[in-house]
Amino acid sequence: HSGILFTSSNEFTWRQQQEEDLKMRLYFAKFDTSQTGEAVLKNRGYEFLKVSNTSGQYTDFGEKIDGETVVTLTSTSYSNSASLAGSFVQGATSGAVGKFASQNTAANTINISDVGTTKFANGEFIRFRTGNSNTGTIVGNTAVSIGMTTANGVLYYYDDFSRANNNILYLDKSSGNFKAGMKLKGQRSGLTAQIDTIIDNPIDAIYLHNSQMALPGCSIAAKGKFGATASTRDTTFTKLNSQMVTEGLTNRRLCLSSSNETTNLSGQKSLEVVYTLQNSVDPRLSPAIDMRLGNILLIENFINNDTTNEEATAGGNATARHITKTVQLADGQDAEDLAVILDAYKPQGTNVHVYYKILHADDSDTMRDVSWVKMDQDTEANLYSSSENTEDFKEYEFSIPSAKQTGHNSTVEYTNSQGVTFAGFKNFKVKIVFTGTNTTLPPRVRDLRVIALQR
Repeated sequence: HSGILFTSSNEFTWRQQQEEDLKMRLYFAKFDTSQTGEAVLKNRGYEFLKVSNTSGQYTDFGEKIDGETVVTLTSTSYSNSASLAGSFVQGATSGAVGKFASQNTAANTINISDVGTTKFANGEFIRFRTGNSNTGTIVGNTAVSIGMTTANGVLYYYDDFSRANNNILYLDKSSGNFKAGMKLKGQRSGLTAQIDTIIDNPIDAIYLHNSQMALPGCSIAAKGKFGATASTRDTTFTKLNSQMVTEGLTNRRLCLSSSNETTNLSGQKSLEVVYTLQNSVDPRLSPAIDMRLGNILLIENFINNDTTNEEATAGGNATARHITKTVQLADGQDAEDLAVILDAYKPQGTNVHVYYKILHADDSDTMRDVSWVKMDQDTEANLYSSSENTEDFKEYEFSIPSAKQTGHNSTVEYTNSQGVTFAGFKNFKVKIVFTGTNTTLPPRVRDLRVIALQR
């Protein structure tokens, strides 16, 4: 190593060694350019649980959430499950306490809910009481076998507002098998809930991101398998774009909850991504991906093929809309006509509908009182985008229907809620409604231009 060698015993003061040099032996990897490497990534044990009857807001992220404890019986001295309804369950050895939830006579098991941090022990004597877990009237006793399981997971998100009337518990590191109807309990907060549905998350588009190093002559490719249905998995891989969104999937896929993977996929994972790494040029180089910075974003599109009631003052049956803010024209610039121009990705089976509503400066109504009016598409009706090229945007033009241009010199007119007819407008809004039958191939719009015209 050429140059002057400096040494130090404290890393602050350095001394030149004029008569000494540093000699070293360097080692480097020699990669086999005939080999291909694969990194196989699968989803962790996540649960997506729609819950109800919650006793509070789940905000203690990282808290352990337990489901019901399933106990396999060896003998019983109670007559039927009706006598146990609402009773407390007490472990004679462990001191654990819970509530009787249900019984499966065919499997000879009972489910115990609301179990606290003290857990039931295998093989212990169990007593059922009414009224009080310690001194209540004894309803029955039983011995148990070594079969005892509790579904559980760690709270990492609680969604109680984004989906109407739905409270969603997201659990990580799940173990056991959650089921609909099962009761849950937070082990620190003590909050309770009941599972309504175990959710399988739809996948219409995929954003795959991984911090990676693709050196000259190296390549990194990605492909994936997903849940094809609630009970099947893809049999072949789908090519995935790395560092960008993969759109245009042939069909909607699913990322299943861990419990549904266990029940419906025989434990197979519903999300599997394979990175293929290859270098066929320089044995000193290798592609690499950083596992610490990798993530995948699963996108669900909301769209239907129903424009019923979209010409009402508000609402409508479509699930995908874009509504502009109210535009107020400058003083003296009141308009008599309106034109809309936009670029749209519109493959066959989809459509983009444009509506307007206008308000005259002298109208006592508000925009909320005015009905939407569907505009005519002036561009050729059969102009569609390629389903294989999601950047194949076409330009479309829309105009006010001639039936509404009934004023002098074809000025647009409308009648307000009091029956007064106005010609022209001072304010306007535009609504774009997207329709389609395939959620993996929805229409998209960009470069919206709205022109208010004077005649």
